[in-house]
Amino acid sequence: MQKIFKSPAQLEKDVKQKYSIPDFLMMENAASGIADFILKKSGITENQSATGSQPEVLFICGKGNNGGDGYAVARKICDKMNVKIFCTSIPTAKEALYQHDLCKQLELTFISKDEYFTECRNLQPHDFIIDCLFGIGFHGTINADDKKILQAANDSRAVKIACDIPSALEFNADYTLTMGSNKLSLYSDKARNASGKIILINLGIPQKSFEQQTDIFLIQNEDMKLPFRKDRSVHKGAFGFASVFAGEKPGAGIIAATSALHFGAGYSCLIRMPESNLEQFQVPPELMIDSVIPPKTTCILTGSGLGTGTPAKNAASLLKKWIATEKKPCCVFDADIFYNEALPDLLEMLNKNPEAQTILTPHPKEFVSLMNLLSIPLRQDFLTTDSIDNTEAKMEAAKIFMQKFPNAVLIMKSSVTYIAAQGTFYICADGNQSLAKAGSGDVLAGLACSLLAQGYTAKDAAITAVQAHASASTVREYKDSYALTPQTLIENLAYIGTELK
Repeated sequence: MQKIFKSPAQLEKDVKQKYSIPDFLMMENAASGIADFILKKSGITENQSATGSQPEVLFICGKGNNGGDGYAVARKICDKMNVKIFCTSIPTAKEALYQHDLCKQLELTFISKDEYFTECRNLQPHDFIIDCLFGIGFHGTINADDKKILQAANDSRAVKIACDIPSALEFNADYTLTMGSNKLSLYSDKARNASGKIILINLGIPQKSFEQQTDIFLIQNEDMKLPFRKDRSVHKGAFGFASVFAGEKPGAGIIAATSALHFGAGYSCLIRMPESNLEQFQVPPELMIDSVIPPKTTCILTGSGLGTGTPAKNAASLLKKWIATEKKPCCVFDADIFYNEALPDLLEMLNKNPEAQTILTPHPKEFVSLMNLLSIPLRQDFLTTDSIDNTEAKMEAAKIFMQKFPNAVLIMKSSVTYIAAQGTFYICADGNQSLAKAGSGDVLAGLACSLLAQGYTAKDAAITAVQAHASASTVREYKDSYALTPQTLIENLAYIGTELK
């Protein structure tokens, strides 16, 4: 896992003070890392000067230190590439002004605003635009002139690279080169849409120098604990029994139960509510069907397609009795259960049992309903777009939930998914837009249920299920595709994590 920090500016300041690092040295090291990346992407080696038609690189530099990074990079690559600099305003930051003046003395090419817009229209796909307009400290609303500048860059066919963070999240980067540490501000839904691939750039000192305490981590593939079967002398009973309630919309339950079976559960069963129309659906033959909770059940998933009527009430009643009699009840709550008045009692029962393992998988609207059911106050604007995309507001709400239910694990689904577990946050930013389709959430709930059924802790099950779900959306020919279905997503599970065996 990679550490993520809320206050990168303070972190960088602390590192400078601790190791007596002058400001100019850190800027120089950042520029060297960015320059190396650009040269590598252009196919120019460190000791090679470009000959013939040089690749075009256009820098957009603002008045702060983000602009200073741009000037320093331009100076470092000017003998290998055709560099042009658009200075939106004379720098006010000391180091940025020094770098600006140095570029002037070296007679690098500075262009006017009119020339800038011409360059954006004319650049070819193999060329680069480097965004150094606003840095991580930008707050407020971007003005119309700067927005027009960034839009022109977005419209260009050039490869677009953001320095530290896409300016005001209006620049649509192919790559974001973030310096020194991972920043929380890069992991909102809006930032993810603007950032492209995020790459951490070393600042010339050991990375562990930045490794201060944090409670936020970025999940990577190697953090999955996939349920590989390495023991050859086993039977299906050794891998748990996942049971899924089938309610008003049984299709969702079928998807979840199928997902659970494909992710290693020894058994997967649909619990058919009397009012359910399950008989109208084609149930895969490998799934069991029962009208009661099977006695061997090791984890129950409720909510997927459950509805809010009589089936939901009956399922809640059965689940209460099961939780009360089980020594180690394991439950996954999804979708419709977040509108069920029985949920607070179910959570309280599980919270009182130290052996219980509980995972909840709400999207933002479901999370608001959950908190309302629990009588936990939220910011009044939480359902507005800006608030939902405000990572700190999201984490603040999750912390309140964790205080009330410390043993439960919360998977807050979105383009960037947050997992809240035992006072710590784990972020998954690897899923893609192919997952924006009915049934994808049911697959995730089934994965979590399968792992709890197999004996995982709620935290490990949540981390592995979320990352596996994301990875399954990017393998084979379905990366960025409109054609990904829940069934294909489930089938893709067989192709993830082979390097982790």
